[in-house]
Amino acid sequence: MKKAALTFDDGPNGRYTLKILDTLKKHKVKACFFLLGKNAEYYPHIAERIKEQGHLIGNHTYSHRHLKRLGPKGILWQMEKAEAVYKNILNLKMKFFRPPYGEYNKAVEKIIKSKGYTLVGWGPSAGDWENPSPEIIVERITSQAKDGSIILLHDGASIRHGESRINTVRALPEIIRILKDKGFRLVRLDKLCQG
Repeated sequence: MKKAALTFDDGPNGRYTLKILDTLKKHKVKACFFLLGKNAEYYPHIAERIKEQGHLIGNHTYSHRHLKRLGPKGILWQMEKAEAVYKNILNLKMKFFRPPYGEYNKAVEKIIKSKGYTLVGWGPSAGDWENPSPEIIVERITSQAKDGSIILLHDGASIRHGESRINTVRALPEIIRILKDKGFRLVRLDKLCQG
């Protein structure tokens, strides 16, 4: 059976993350949420619900900065400030790290690995940060998904609170349905990486 993992970046984001959690629960699917530390501080109850529902949580930095533009101290600060938030709110140490914008270079990668993280990219992406229609989001994901895909969606929008992710919310049930119909088993990222 083909396997794929759903991932969500930039949350938590108020009601949209909650709606995504409701959909995942209804369809019995686990995902990985790459949270921003600053957003987790703002919505600690939502970060707690993500954990309580059995989803994986990954580090996406504290405030969504371009890591390639920062020196080593700035990169470490972004990672460690987020780690402190996750430890305080969730009593959790993350294993997976996704750099904002998917941008990194050898220096950034070296720091990520020195902190014991697994660097996570993606493919396919819906480009849902640009807020296309639900139909476009569904088509982009379901037409490109293959065995081992790490699917990128967004429940947040950097550190802007209240940014609409309604089209992602509307697309999600159909993405799940179509992928299951195509023979995919949607698994948590850690299960996908185990093979």
